[in-house]
Amino acid sequence: MGEALTSLQVLNYVSLSAITVLVYDTILLFGDEVTLIWSAAWSFPKVLYIILRYYPFLHLSALFHIRGLANDVPDVCSTYVWYHGFGGVICILPPVSALFTLRVCALYRDSRKVIALVWILWAVETIGELVTTVRVEIGQHGSERPVIHGPGCFTVPKKDMPLYRSELLAWIPALFASCVLFLLTLFKLLHLFRYLFTIDNKKPGYEFIRLELSMLRDGTLYFFLIFIATLLTMVSDLSSKLGYFNDLWHPWFLLLYSIAGSRLVLNIRRNAWVAEPAFDPTSSVDYWGDAQRDAVIEGTILCNDIEAGDGAVTSNIFNR
Repeated sequence: MGEALTSLQVLNYVSLSAITVLVYDTILLFGDEVTLIWSAAWSFPKVLYIILRYYPFLHLSALFHIRGLANDVPDVCSTYVWYHGFGGVICILPPVSALFTLRVCALYRDSRKVIALVWILWAVETIGELVTTVRVEIGQHGSERPVIHGPGCFTVPKKDMPLYRSELLAWIPALFASCVLFLLTLFKLLHLFRYLFTIDNKKPGYEFIRLELSMLRDGTLYFFLIFIATLLTMVSDLSSKLGYFNDLWHPWFLLLYSIAGSRLVLNIRRNAWVAEPAFDPTSSVDYWGDAQRDAVIEGTILCNDIEAGDGAVTSNIFNR
């Protein structure tokens, strides 16, 4: 029992460290958020951004507060057990994944097959997470009250390995989807490299090529980190020997999702503003297709003359 309570204390320290990093990152980028997010018109992506930016902080803070209670309160602990299951990953991953999916759709606006693929993957991932969460939580606590021992609502869950193995229903689609998003973005990044060695950096339009490169670079990096984080979470969640690591990794897993999603949005809007001072930071950002990029490189049109035409790809990165 003493060892378990010590582990609970360590978990609180880890949760507090994740909360501290979230607060620090929010303060660090608060000026950009006011200019680039809060001043923008309300839209679906803006709602997703607010959820992924602020809900993980509220969720981790609530868990930290409950775990710090000196004495267990049956009603509070019963609510905590359910909230821990239904208020965590299932409320954070789908909105963040939806924002990631919107970003990839912006890159492949001219490909209906890719758009359909990524949204199907998002739907399968979300349904799998929801079904698994309901099954695991009801399987653990549905038939009887949770067993509470000592302060911090320390709970002893049922050791039902078949129940936990069913979590593959959620983790495999999530892992596959994150891998696909990473590969799709990496493909676009590699495709762009050939332009970097052919365009004159003094030619009008070069700054927009750099903007596209920044968008693809950030997407490739963060999607890769999300894939690795999802893989670690799946392995630790399904392994009884890594159960303690999974508890300690969980706050940082949510932290990574929150920071990756928020920075992907802020970086592209900030870079667009720097590349073109006349750009309204509260409006949309357009992504070109190959036809427009070739025209800029060949010098047949200037950046300001680009319009959506045959072969053009105009897609909204944020305010879709």
